[in-house]
Amino acid sequence: METINLVEEVNKVKEIVLRKQDFLFHLKHRWNDEKEYEDFNDYKKIILEIFKDFPDTKIDKNFNITIKGKERKIIVKVRSSEISLEVHE
Repeated sequence: METINLVEEVNKVKEIVLRKQDFLFHLKHRWNDEKEYEDFNDYKKIILEIFKDFPDTKIDKNFNITIKGKERKIIVKVRSSEISLEVHE
């Protein structure tokens, strides 16, 4: 398997987020409105599919998407009006 460096990995995550940001906002707002009635696992499956190139991805009900690499972790935080990206080595 090809090794991907940190810059390439972060850029790939950024590209996915930029391409899917409207949809991620939509899912976040929908979850906030419907969480009493809907199953979060349905949302999780959709988001994991968006980040399918990163097999060690987790998401919590606050829409914090954690992508773990061998020596780093990238956290995408989807909020009501912004998406932030944190990189931890």
